Amino acid sequence: MIEDNFWPFLANVAYGVTSGLDVQTSSTDIFAYQDMVEAGRMIGMRAWSTGPGVFSDTAIKSKEDAVKVMKRYKDHYRTKNIKAYITGNRKRRQQIVQAAKEVGIMPTTEGGLDMKLDLTHMIDGFAGNEHNIPIIPLYRDVQQLAAQTGIGYTPTLLVTYGGPFGENYFFTNSNPHDDVKVNHFMPHNVVDARTKRAQWFRDEEYAFTRIADSAIDIQRAGGKVGVGSHGQFQGLAYHWEMWMLGSGKATPMETLKAATIDGAHIIGHEQEVGSIEPGKFADLVVLNSDPRADLKNTADIHRVMVNGRLYNDDTLDEEWPRQKALPSLWFQDTGPK
Repeated sequence: MIEDNFWPFLANVAYGVTSGLDVQTSSTDIFAYQDMVEAGRMIGMRAWSTGPGVFSDTAIKSKEDAVKVMKRYKDHYRTKNIKAYITGNRKRRQQIVQAAKEVGIMPTTEGGLDMKLDLTHMIDGFAGNEHNIPIIPLYRDVQQLAAQTGIGYTPTLLVTYGGPFGENYFFTNSNPHDDVKVNHFMPHNVVDARTKRAQWFRDEEYAFTRIADSAIDIQRAGGKVGVGSHGQFQGLAYHWEMWMLGSGKATPMETLKAATIDGAHIIGHEQEVGSIEPGKFADLVVLNSDPRADLKNTADIHRVMVNGRLYNDDTLDEEWPRQKALPSLWFQDTGPK
């Protein structure tokens, strides 16, 4: 059932996430929600999507097969991105890349904890690689390979490969379960399920800072590094992902660059979002304090603007140009008292 007010979209906007690419949906409902946002029928992030992932069961056996698949995605899902993951041997992967280039669609993928697979993705011309390369540190040869091939590298530290999931650090070192804003925009049974049974690890067991440092090495070499929160915990988790990327040697500005203009470039929408320029969408996050002084100030939000409409971030009541309250959500009378 399509909801008039879809809480995952609302939660992201409330935390200042105004655009993003869902790099593999479990259903095609996302396209209906995307249409509703674009038509102004609901408040939501600008949610571009790859649609369902392309796997080996898509049965691509030639470049011609791959072209047909790419055309169906581009024409019927209206997407410029696809997620091709475990689609077959290297020849099949190369056929997908060739077909994507011919059709004009950007193929992203992931390495599945296999560094050799990650490296062939770079060499063969994939536009993006989701999830971190599991070997750390990355030396200059890999840094340069990632930078010079132009692949977009989104390490997705919340679900760290090669170490404990980064999200557990925040579940056990902060208290999102009782956060008023979290509970206002997220059903409480979802909050319970995500926060009450988190795994605990000693701080030195986490690998996300070392992985982040290798990602920043790629950025400093001229490569594109993005921020992606994997849908783990809508809205707030995007900030966790930024804070993990900035937890080592990255400067706050390097982290913010990954979260804005570089992320927009990686998904092919740098002409529309990612920076404040004439001709781009009127999206703004107004903060109470400077994230250049402390990166955690990214969550100290004062107001959020999407498409030129200004919202109170705590309620998503529209304040300008109209004064319009967000209707109550179906779960808001079922949370903690």
